[in-house]
Amino acid sequence: MKYINEEAMPDQCPPAVAKSENVKDVFRFLEKKVPNAVDFDNHITRNKWYGPESNKCSAIALSFFTTPEKVSAERIRIKKFRKASVVKGDIHEHHGVHSISNFHLNLWVFSGINLFEEFTRKEESKK
Repeated sequence: MKYINEEAMPDQCPPAVAKSENVKDVFRFLEKKVPNAVDFDNHITRNKWYGPESNKCSAIALSFFTTPEKVSAERIRIKKFRKASVVKGDIHEHHGVHSISNFHLNLWVFSGINLFEEFTRKEESKK
């Protein structure tokens, strides 16, 4: 299976510990109040700064948090998150591979997966 931005991936990316499995209830910070497709693009796709080259593998992944408590802690720790909206959804094994550390999930998304549609479809079905 190919990944989004696979051509830019450094060696050992995604890491060997990354796995493809379902994870219920993950949280992602949004740019604006309402989810937008760009909220589910990685730093490389968005041409955003990601720090030193050693961070490139993480920059290709999408970042999620696995508990509401971790979301609250990140709001305190990172100024831009203080008033940001959050979308809640599920990661499914067909989305890609992920690793979790300290209630933070990095997801390397498979090509052809549109997480924006999957997350917003879930939100719409709750209404």
